Amino acid sequence: MTPRSDLFQLIHSLTPSEKRYFKIFSSDRNKSQKKIYHVLFDAIDRMNEYDEVVLKKELKGYGFVKHLSVTKKQLTEHILRSLWAFNAETNLVSIFQARTEYIRILYLKGLHRAAIDLLTKAYEEAKLYEQFTVQLELLILKEGMFEDGLISLEEGAEIYHEQATVMKKLENYYSCIQLTKSGYVLMHTIGYARSEEDRIKYEAVLNDPRMDESYPLSHVARRNIYNTKIICCPMIGDTMTAFLAGKKLYEIDAENEWLQKLKPGVCIHGILNYVNAALLAKQNESFQEALQTAKRLLAEYNRKISKEKVRMIEARISSLELGYMNSHPSAVLTPERIAQIEEWVRSLGKRSAKIEVLMLELQLGYNYLVVGEFERALKWLSAILQKKPVEKGQLPYLWARILNLIIHFELKNFDYLDHEIRSTERYIEKLDGSFQFEITLLKYFRKFLRAANENQIKGQFTKALAELSQI
Repeated sequence: MTPRSDLFQLIHSLTPSEKRYFKIFSSDRNKSQKKIYHVLFDAIDRMNEYDEVVLKKELKGYGFVKHLSVTKKQLTEHILRSLWAFNAETNLVSIFQARTEYIRILYLKGLHRAAIDLLTKAYEEAKLYEQFTVQLELLILKEGMFEDGLISLEEGAEIYHEQATVMKKLENYYSCIQLTKSGYVLMHTIGYARSEEDRIKYEAVLNDPRMDESYPLSHVARRNIYNTKIICCPMIGDTMTAFLAGKKLYEIDAENEWLQKLKPGVCIHGILNYVNAALLAKQNESFQEALQTAKRLLAEYNRKISKEKVRMIEARISSLELGYMNSHPSAVLTPERIAQIEEWVRSLGKRSAKIEVLMLELQLGYNYLVVGEFERALKWLSAILQKKPVEKGQLPYLWARILNLIIHFELKNFDYLDHEIRSTERYIEKLDGSFQFEITLLKYFRKFLRAANENQIKGQFTKALAELSQI
């Protein structure tokens, strides 16, 4: 964010509930200050894009425009304070942070019994919700109370045992996260295993001793083990193991009431991981049932999830719907739903290079390629290729290049093809991993260009299919 647009982006990131809370929160200001905050807030909220010249013209009748940068800074700080207060009532982490401060205040004021009672209640809730860092912070406070002689020797000795247990669970949790991230990086840099070396990398993750289901010590750690299988198994062709892991993830999350209520975004992403595994394993009934569950939860908990996360969830849902349609010719999304998806992707902005958005644009491009609408396909593929590549998103860029070549071949743009083939070859040289399939495909594109007639193209096409099928 540039300094001039920070406030604009902050205001436009607020949910309707957060905006209402800000107005209420501002009521404790004196009348003139409250009016200044509300006028500036509303003026920026009405803008579609930030333009300070336009903003100053609109507010020219107000004295604070002469020192607008100072007022913007003050408003930004006031919004952040209101968000902290709002989250202290609705966000799990903020609630625990506030309770920890309440315990400190009570203790410093000499209300020791009240502090101990609140600490005991807060600790039990943190333990239930697997908030390990909060547990450690509360145990440190309890340790101080023990050293001040306010807790018995027996209970004090238990503090250190509990600290060791929580530390072990915390280390176990991050160890499981490390496995999942390793699989995630492989999936977005290598993609499907294309060589024995690629397969070995995936199997190193899947055969890690930590993948044993007896290893995780908490619900959040167990989720990461299942997610690792969902990520890695399809990359080596084992879609059924991924589906079964997704089913287990779906079941344990459904049994965990606090996860849906306190971390709905995490829960929905877990369901969508299962949906994707069901799609790859061709488990159509499970795909449809879980997808509807994800949509229902998103509608139910929309206001408890940040705007950015809601948009990424919507991107995944749309991408999965398009993926299902592309793999099931009889399944048709209505023109209204396709138009809704397209309009929604446009609203994300031309520069969004998040992997979820890239994959959705790729799905749209592929969808239009399959039905022969080449111009519309090129529009969505160009949306990917015009963005700056990011390392973890390199495969969507490569696939967009390949689909782009196919379309221009169909359109007989042969002069353009020669340049793009060379450009794609240079791009592949910069990537890690084996890309024999794509390299072979490019080799045959060159042969298609050199073919003298339609029969020679058909002959080369037959050879290409035979060679590609062996890779």
